[in-house]
This record gives sequence, C-alpha cells and structure tokens, in this order.
Amino acid sequence: MANKEVFRVEITEVIRQWQASRGIRGIARSTGVARNTIRKYLLTAQSCGLVRDGPPPPEAQLISLIQLNKAGPRQVIAPTNELLEPWAGQIEQWLKQDKLKLTRIQELLAGRQCLVPYISLRRFVLRKGWGKCSQTSVRMADTEPGEMAEADFGRLGLMWDPQSGQR
Repeated sequence: MANKEVFRVEITEVIRQWQASRGIRGIARSTGVARNTIRKYLLTAQSCGLVRDGPPPPEAQLISLIQLNKAGPRQVIAPTNELLEPWAGQIEQWLKQDKLKLTRIQELLAGRQCLVPYISLRRFVLRKGWGKCSQTSVRMADTEPGEMAEADFGRLGLMWDPQSGQR
C-alpha cells in the first residue's frame, strides 16, 4: 500500500478533533487519514507538550508534526534497544545455554517488567547475531499448465477477451 501524504490542514484537523474528545476511529472516518498515522501524529504532539484539554497547537508544534511527513530516508530509531541492552547477557544465556524460544524469553522478560513486542525482541536477537534468519525459499515441483494457480497481490486491471473482443 502506498503512503498518502498528510497535509498540514489534515494534521491540524486531526489535532482539533482529538482536542474535541473524538476517538481515533471517528477522526479516521471524518478525515480519511489512517488510524496508525493519527496515532503517530498524536504521540508526537503529546511528546511536544500538546495536551488533549489544552489550547490549540502553536506554530512550532505544527512544524514539528509536519516534519514527520517528509519523504526520504530517515534514521531508524530503535527504542527497544535501550530496554533490551541491559538484558543482553541474560537473553544470550537463555538462547544459547538454556535453548529457550523467543516467545518464552519474551514471557520471562515481561515477568521482569521488561515489556517488548515479540518482533522487536526478534530483531534485537538478529542484530546481535544470536538467532537464525532463514533466507531460503521453497522449491516447488514442476507442474503441468493448469494444474496450479498462483496469485499475486498487485493490481491487474482489465484484460482483453479474444473471443468476445471486449475488455
């Protein structure tokens, strides 16, 4: 799915509706902006000091929100690295010596008040070189034409029918 550019007017409208106590789903319906995008803007707005029952955002806050919308490469921020780094030795021991699965390690970390998503834990382990990352593909046996169909999720559009002469 392509990313839609969110304009300044839409960002301002998202914040206005949020400050008017509307929910994220309602804001998404009325503005046409994705819920995850709305969450991203609201989290950034709150980190800049914007509050739900406060005044509308000043120009400086709007500019910082608009910066999220710029195209091009961004520096990847991995906040879970700071959470997991103190546990690195323990995670390595659980993986190599105790031979635990990542799901169990995630449970053990949660029991120690270190709450991280599974995928973030997996990325952390792969960056450290402790896990396996399979890049192999599965080879299928050759089949006769018409025996198997594969679907891709691209857009096909209309096709020409040679019998009827129509699209």
